[in-house]
Amino acid sequence: MFDRLVEQRWAVSAVLSDRSVTKLADARTLELRDDYWQLMEDIAPVLGTLKCATTVMSAESEVSISNTYPITFSLINKHLGASDEDSHKVADFKEKVRDCLGERMKLPGGQLIPHCFRWLQLNATASQQQVPPPLEMTLSRQQGLGDMGLSLHLL
Repeated sequence: MFDRLVEQRWAVSAVLSDRSVTKLADARTLELRDDYWQLMEDIAPVLGTLKCATTVMSAESEVSISNTYPITFSLINKHLGASDEDSHKVADFKEKVRDCLGERMKLPGGQLIPHCFRWLQLNATASQQQVPPPLEMTLSRQQGLGDMGLSLHLL
């Protein structure tokens, strides 16, 4: 929704500026500051990644745990990781979402990922190793489409 709103920013501003359409008091209430527009623009890609993961996991009537843990692990360790390009607010948002997902996915023993996905955790923490994991999950922008797509690569 932020993508669409940012795309229509100038149309929204034009309507709010037109006194034949919008009263001054209403325009002052509805007008967004420039920093809010920038925050929406900055956080939209993060929300798009979360939307993609949600869509994939809710695509079927019965969600498979074999998809849930790898997708969540990929979100926590790759897509919600801090980036030098992130603003302070975006970095805070990513950290909070990452922490919440980590807490919700913990098993009773405090373990985040079950033993069968242990190799994912080991390969993510040992980033210096050149040995690729047998399964790499990436959320990537599909050519020509605005939506995010999930792709599985068996190596």
